[in-house]
Amino acid sequence: MICGEKIGIRLVESDEDAKIIVEARGNPKVMGRYCPPGIVTKNHLFPEKPNGQQNYVIVRLSDPTKVIGEVSCSKGPFLIYNIGFWIFPEFRHKGYCVEAVKIVADYLFLVVNTERLQCETHIENKIAQKTIEKIGFQKEGVLRKSYLINGILSDMIVYGLLRTDWKEPSYLKS
Repeated sequence: MICGEKIGIRLVESDEDAKIIVEARGNPKVMGRYCPPGIVTKNHLFPEKPNGQQNYVIVRLSDPTKVIGEVSCSKGPFLIYNIGFWIFPEFRHKGYCVEAVKIVADYLFLVVNTERLQCETHIENKIAQKTIEKIGFQKEGVLRKSYLINGILSDMIVYGLLRTDWKEPSYLKS
């Protein structure tokens, strides 16, 4: 487990971790109105996937057995990683997602040696936008009518964080 100040992250390790994530991604109360429930099975979640996909669970250091959310990253073309995250509603607005994504960003820049991280969010999802901006991502543009939610094509905002914009590790040290 990689620890921050309030939370830790670790790879999905067990069937129980996978069950929590699968159920949460299928629950609109967890995923919210801006993200349709994901279709995912536990086979998508375990380490060593050939496409560079990694799924990390977020746990509080005060109770490391309780999963409170997820950060996922998937390798895009070249040296780009796409990052997504969610957290159970009762743990929101406590800085846990910001801390978790910063840990993953540190890891991807220091260990994996990537050049760019990318996040996308629904244009009306102000809470996710605020979280992404707190991490240091910069708004780069809008993908018009690029996301289907409840049968409606919606716009998405693309955010990027380049190695050159990343000031220094927040939690990991080189």
